[in-house]
Amino acid sequence: MLKRFIALFMAVMAVAIHADYLDEGFAAPPMQAKPQTWWHWLDYNISKEGIKADIDAMYEAGLGGFTILDIGQGLPDGDIKTLSPEWFAMVQYAIECAASHGMEVCLHNCPGWSSSGGPWIQKEDAMKTVTFSETYAEGGKRLEIDLPKPRTVMDFYRDIAVLAFPSVAGDGVDFRAANPKLTSMLKVRGEELRKAYGNAQGADRMKTTFLHYMTTQMTVPADLIERSVMKLSNNYQNITPEEAEAEVSVIKKQSETVLNVLEHMIEALQIEAEESEKELKAGKEADHE
Repeated sequence: MLKRFIALFMAVMAVAIHADYLDEGFAAPPMQAKPQTWWHWLDYNISKEGIKADIDAMYEAGLGGFTILDIGQGLPDGDIKTLSPEWFAMVQYAIECAASHGMEVCLHNCPGWSSSGGPWIQKEDAMKTVTFSETYAEGGKRLEIDLPKPRTVMDFYRDIAVLAFPSVAGDGVDFRAANPKLTSMLKVRGEELRKAYGNAQGADRMKTTFLHYMTTQMTVPADLIERSVMKLSNNYQNITPEEAEAEVSVIKKQSETVLNVLEHMIEALQIEAEESEKELKAGKEADHE
């Protein structure tokens, strides 16, 4: 009986201790219970200052550890080459910084996204992407054309196929060419606005609230224009004719809005300046009399 009582007492005490441990764990989670994150080392750009700053920031954000992964993102190359003695020294420093916070450090098994990168992989066996080039030609007859070579990576390229198909309206248009035209129109309007504003300011009749209100009206359309131009410029090879037409329509519509606002501002400022000149002229004539 005594043994059964002691066993029951110890079981109840263990449950109580476990409950306390869970309560404390929820209130202040131990390091092994905290989330961890990927930590990308980009294009050999590594430094002790950056390592310490990143680890301190991860600790302050509540992370319990990280996995170091070397990847390439097309940035200018740094000086710390992967798997070099300098690189291993940086890894050791990262481990020391993490240990000072009680954090866990993991290492990806090799450079690259899918465990398949590294100098030991031949170009023919490495991950690949399909690239292409475009050439517009007049159809209805036999042609001999030198096709431009598509973009290559590490000088590796193999032909897959040559496809020919009829073009549709809008194909071959370089939408980036619209950017200088748009910029030049806004520049002209801006010079006119600056001149009109100078005249009004010289006459001490310009009201700051009016200028602030009118320029605010240009913020939204200007943002929409920039967004559409960037979309066309960055995705012109993959964008569909319908999507391109829609973005061009946005640019045209919002450009008209911006130009209308500028024209109203210029007109109002010119009227203000003319009225100021009349008042000044009338004042001078009265003084002369």
